[in-house]
Amino acid sequence: MIAFDYISSKVSEQYNSNQEIEDIDSAFLHFVFPFLEQVDLDLLNDCNEQIPAKNIKVSGYYCNVDENYINIYVSIYNQFAKSGQSILEKEFEGTKSGLDNLIKMIDDNSYREINESRPLYDLCDYIVSHIDMEIILNIVTNYVVPKGYILDGNYKIGIRSIGLRTFDVNDLANKISATFTNTNTLNLLEKFGKGTSAVLISSDNDIDVYLTSFSGEWLAQLYKEDSIGLLSANVRSYLKRTNKVNKEIIETVKESPQEFVAYNNGLSAIATGIQIDNNVIESLTDFLIVNGGQTTATLYECKNDRLDLSKIIVPAKIAIIKNIESSEYLVSNISIFSNSQTAIKRSDPPSNSKFFKTYEDISKTVMARKNMQDYHCFFERTNGQYNTLKKIHTKKSDSFLLLNPEKFKFSKLQLAQAIISWQQMPDLVCKGQEKCFEYFYSIVKDFSTQIVDENYFKGSYALIIVYRKFDQIIKKLKLQYKSSLIAYTMSYLSLISKKCADLIEIWNNQATGHEFEQMLTIMVQDVYEKLIDSPSNYSDIRMWSRKSECWDHVKTIVKKYELPENEKEWEFLPENAAKTYIENNLKNSKMWINLEKWIQINSKSFTESQIYMIHGMPAVIYKHDKGMRKMTRKQETFAKSIFLAAVEQGFKFE
Repeated sequence: MIAFDYISSKVSEQYNSNQEIEDIDSAFLHFVFPFLEQVDLDLLNDCNEQIPAKNIKVSGYYCNVDENYINIYVSIYNQFAKSGQSILEKEFEGTKSGLDNLIKMIDDNSYREINESRPLYDLCDYIVSHIDMEIILNIVTNYVVPKGYILDGNYKIGIRSIGLRTFDVNDLANKISATFTNTNTLNLLEKFGKGTSAVLISSDNDIDVYLTSFSGEWLAQLYKEDSIGLLSANVRSYLKRTNKVNKEIIETVKESPQEFVAYNNGLSAIATGIQIDNNVIESLTDFLIVNGGQTTATLYECKNDRLDLSKIIVPAKIAIIKNIESSEYLVSNISIFSNSQTAIKRSDPPSNSKFFKTYEDISKTVMARKNMQDYHCFFERTNGQYNTLKKIHTKKSDSFLLLNPEKFKFSKLQLAQAIISWQQMPDLVCKGQEKCFEYFYSIVKDFSTQIVDENYFKGSYALIIVYRKFDQIIKKLKLQYKSSLIAYTMSYLSLISKKCADLIEIWNNQATGHEFEQMLTIMVQDVYEKLIDSPSNYSDIRMWSRKSECWDHVKTIVKKYELPENEKEWEFLPENAAKTYIENNLKNSKMWINLEKWIQINSKSFTESQIYMIHGMPAVIYKHDKGMRKMTRKQETFAKSIFLAAVEQGFKFE
């Protein structure tokens, strides 16, 4: 257990060392956030806003674009609190009611009375524009929250179903301790008083596979204790109880608990070690659920609702990974294929698009070198992916830790920020990581895999290096509006260099170089002076930076810089000729006839429904043109996807 004093000292250290942190509450959230979300601190959107009249306080928020949820955080920190001191019920309930008022203010549109330049307005506006996004309210505190308070669960505010989570000092200590623990052993005998029967159904040099089952009570308890760690290999977060499947799980628990085991598909899990005696599993090392997170989280919700889980049995398949050297590959495949028959495939989240999969594959083959050390620049395709693998590879001698240093990892959101900045759209980057990523994904999701090659990876990671160098320079100069300033300076560098830069040299050196850094330092200061020279009606620079007029203003800087000579133009979002063609030629019957002929000769990878669609397109087009029956949006989307897949496989279009 991490001591109360340890958390206090780390918060004080965070507060005193970071000039951008406004108060001790923010410092507290900055410290605990990476432990709660298992993602980089950069993904936390600082808010630090209050509306005293409505008791509203928001410290920050985190949007997960893959899994379609937003976590809103309010921090309650008392630097003078004593170890074990309980929070007053009045303060806790006041904080919760303030969060309720925030949601009501969003739903009745009264948030529009807030000044548009305030971060709280951005939060409200984002929720309104993403109506299907799950909202989870999070209260974090260094007090102890008594068990009699309403700590967790789902409830209604108007038409919305809202989630509530509370993390007191004991919860935080457990999560921090789990992060520092080298191995994570689930001892069933100690925790639950007994093991669970299992049958070995497959065994080879890499993996042993067992069939077993878990008590619903057990899973609910494990989820409560460490939801993030337990599901960190799962590709989806909890889809809340309003999801159709999860509602049915709850109904089964209520009405037919003894039949749960027959109705439920069960869990797929992994572990790196097992202790088994007489076909009874006694303990599991590094136990993670890769498929079945919805079942597990919903059982926890049932527990909160005081439903009886004593008769709930959940079937499970556990893969024991014996080949640690190949565990990264094995974990990835088990996670993907375990979810291939569920909604993860139908919803096609960004992480599983061909662009990001191809990009990730390349990242695993390309080696960087710095200070006589060879390593991979780890691309985190899914949130928490690196930490999941890090939990498995706990020894300093493990090849994963040696070849994938944490300081060189980067996420798809950071990739989007760097590339969109290079594409000279800083105003879009300043609107937030989510909007920036949404735009980025809308373009790259239809990219041919031929575009994403080793050169593309090296060049794009070089942009990450430059982006991070700007971060270091701005911190050193102690300039304000860091996020906006990085985006604008990167865009300005791209503009005056005409997108020409020796990014391969930056990749090879894994650094920008001293002379280039000096020039960037001068450029940062020039852009900063222009950025803060805002019109009188935009006193808040953050709001000003989100306007295209701001970029037009920054482009008027008149100054020459000693840029390294380079003729290589880097374009990371090239025009997709196939996509442009099909947008303009969807109703070209001759093209569909040619495509059908080509498929008959060249490809056998298309499904029966796809071939039927291709064959029927001329008739669909004829009926549409004659006004007999309009082509539906679903038909258009399906036809376009087939055409793009054919081009990917070699179909030539005029």
